[in-house]
Amino acid sequence: MILTAVVRLATVFLRGANCTRNVKQVGVFVQVYAVEHGTLPPADEWCNRLMPLLRYEALLVCPAAPKLRCGYAFNRALGGLSAAKRRKLPHPDRTVVIFESDLGWNGAGGPDALVKRPRHRGKDVFAFADGSGRAVERDKESDLIWRP
Repeated sequence: MILTAVVRLATVFLRGANCTRNVKQVGVFVQVYAVEHGTLPPADEWCNRLMPLLRYEALLVCPAAPKLRCGYAFNRALGGLSAAKRRKLPHPDRTVVIFESDLGWNGAGGPDALVKRPRHRGKDVFAFADGSGRAVERDKESDLIWRP
């Protein structure tokens, strides 16, 4: 019984760690796309636009939502944002670019498109405009920036 509980807890932890790793990598590829194209990808085509860079669709699958082809969404407010405007963001380390969602492939939206219940022990995983990624507790998400 105790061993089962430990295994279950370890599985939840590893899923969260893998999701964070995936989101960080996707966030880096968003930055690469922005450098190559001078803008962030269009919000409604972001998965399609990143695929030539990602080459590995599994990065878009959240381990806690494996049935979704893509368990993340793009912040619609940043779709197509130019490099010049991106450089002027006041808090890129808190400006959401990618977030966990059930919208699926090329999903885009704002905080209303965030998963209803956090998938990772009360936390949601985000990639930010500075290229970083991290898990944030749901009750601390009010510090995040969705509309620059």
